[in-house]
Amino acid sequence: MCSSDPPSPDVESDDVALDEGLAGALEALSTRPRCRAFAARAREQLQQCDAKLTSLLDILATRLDKQELTYQRQKAIAHEIHEGVGQNLQAIVDSLRIIEHIDSDDLRERLAQAGPGASNQETRQQAALEERLNLYDTHVEQMENLFTRNEEALTVLLKAATALASLRSLDGKDVQLGAALDDLTRLAERIAAQQPSRPPW
Repeated sequence: MCSSDPPSPDVESDDVALDEGLAGALEALSTRPRCRAFAARAREQLQQCDAKLTSLLDILATRLDKQELTYQRQKAIAHEIHEGVGQNLQAIVDSLRIIEHIDSDDLRERLAQAGPGASNQETRQQAALEERLNLYDTHVEQMENLFTRNEEALTVLLKAATALASLRSLDGKDVQLGAALDDLTRLAERIAAQQPSRPPW
């Protein structure tokens, strides 16, 4: 976990290792001007995912016996969602390591200055500049898509924890639990079927 608080007993060591690796990479990238804003957003999502996973698992443990199959299944689903967010953030880190070497402002300025009647060499140079700018734009678009997926996952974790926390009695508990955890199951299935796609570099 990336906070100073000790992790929940239900948070697995693989989650902690993933978080620590991502946190270190994002901290390093946050010092680089072209990556700073994206890295800050990614760090915030990582911290939120940690907190929401811990809250959900803690609340789940107060509503179900840890030996129950339902508890074990929902715990596994929550971890799958956390891992999916982590995979998205790792893809963002990979993209940031590319775009930190691409000065998009300079490329746009140079392309804007290109005029008609260019020589063969100038035409080839312009094509190379356009290709680099296209790569930059592709990575940025990909990162925005991943940020959106993560926001959806964070919302699902929060909704499930909120619904579980609202349970005050055992009456109708099975029905309420089913409603609270359906979104978790659907999101985990989406994550399993749709791994982050990588732009070319």
